[in-house]
Amino acid sequence: MPRAASPSPLLLLGFIALVLGCSSSREDTQFFAKSGSSDSPAIEAPVTYAGVLPCAGCPGIDTTLTLLEDGTFRLREAYRDRPAIDHDLGRWTIEESGHLALRGETGRSFRIVGGYFLELLDKSGAPIASQAPHLLSRAAQVDRIRDMMPMRGTYSTMADAGRFTECRSGAALPVAPTGAHAQLETAYAGARRDPGVPLLVDFMGHFEELPAMEGERQIEHVVVDVFQRVERDATCDEPSPLYPRK
Repeated sequence: MPRAASPSPLLLLGFIALVLGCSSSREDTQFFAKSGSSDSPAIEAPVTYAGVLPCAGCPGIDTTLTLLEDGTFRLREAYRDRPAIDHDLGRWTIEESGHLALRGETGRSFRIVGGYFLELLDKSGAPIASQAPHLLSRAAQVDRIRDMMPMRGTYSTMADAGRFTECRSGAALPVAPTGAHAQLETAYAGARRDPGVPLLVDFMGHFEELPAMEGERQIEHVVVDVFQRVERDATCDEPSPLYPRK
């Protein structure tokens, strides 16, 4: 039996344009109805959007954006021509314009299209003037992005239990007593002036679901993979020299 021909790139782009056109007239109405308001779109978190975003001078950026139910987001950007992967953490909000805004290092904003797509906008909140689509599509499964990444925030310990509050998102999580946590705990004990006072710390770490200290339920922890430093008098308002702002 002869094999069916693969659709051309132009045909695929035409199909995407058709889907977006339908979304604006039909699916958006359904999506807005979920929020109970025609001008305040809602997003049912947790949810992941993923896709390949174009970039100048590179083959593309494999982008994964996860919006979590506590109002925080995690972003992974993997450039196809580089071994390094960039991450961002922060908080997400729906603005009065109806756009999704990311409050983190990158400061991205997106237009919500039918609940199934996010269209990346420029810094002024307008569509990007380009022939290439700047779209992320909703993934079938939630990716909580638990890669190892740079982390900066305040750390404290009470009753042998460490707690970390990430600077950009404000998310406060218990610290797992594994990995390089002992190094962090020792450095913190040597730098603190009073017990339980939070100090700013930098480390490479990841998120992981582990048993809670009480009960059998699993909760998310921060795992310290590579301890870097404790800063006694610094605050989250000051950028880390280890991880310059993008």
